[in-house]
Amino acid sequence: MAELERAAAKPAPERGAWARFLAYMGSALPQLFTGLVVLLVGYGLKDSVDLALRQQQLQLSFVTAMKAGLEEMAREQAPLSAVQQAATVLAAFGRPAILPLINELRGGGNRTVGAEAGLAALALTEPAEVCRLLQRTLHRSAQLFNNQGYGAAVRSLGAAGCAEARELLRAHLRRAEQTLAAQQQALNEERAPPEVPWLNARPTVANVKDLVRDLKTSLSIVEAPAP
Repeated sequence: MAELERAAAKPAPERGAWARFLAYMGSALPQLFTGLVVLLVGYGLKDSVDLALRQQQLQLSFVTAMKAGLEEMAREQAPLSAVQQAATVLAAFGRPAILPLINELRGGGNRTVGAEAGLAALALTEPAEVCRLLQRTLHRSAQLFNNQGYGAAVRSLGAAGCAEARELLRAHLRRAEQTLAAQQQALNEERAPPEVPWLNARPTVANVKDLVRDLKTSLSIVEAPAP
């Protein structure tokens, strides 16, 4: 009996700090946990919002710079050096610049020359996307180009090494050769040359000869075996 009394008299083992904290907080603990979760989520959302704002600001600066470059390319009587420089700056923006430069091929004159230079620069960094968009444009909207812009688009396909454009180039070469034959026949018969529905302007025999040459050159490039 004495031993039982001594055992009962022994003090209970001291609780650890974490146990004391849980006992102290009691029913307030779930509220504290909820508050911590809200704080962490709010901090993460704040970072996400800040990141989204920075991305929007960066995109806006890109759009502003690209707009300035396109305006310089379209400036009346802009020298070729300025147009080519603007096209090179546009090319530095990567993929977003491809479609605007393809559209500039239609501008004629220095705009077309500058756009071709910009696409050649992009062909070094984004060859697959340059090929895809040029092919789609020539397949669906070749008639939007005059002979200068069309030739530049064809040369750009060759510069980008678009192997998947072989069939497209072959089809366009056949069409150009048929057009050239019809034009030469019309000249021999001293009658007006035929319409060329796949271009937005009536090209001369010399123009079509240049297009045939460009098509053959680009086709030889894309058909060449890989090194």
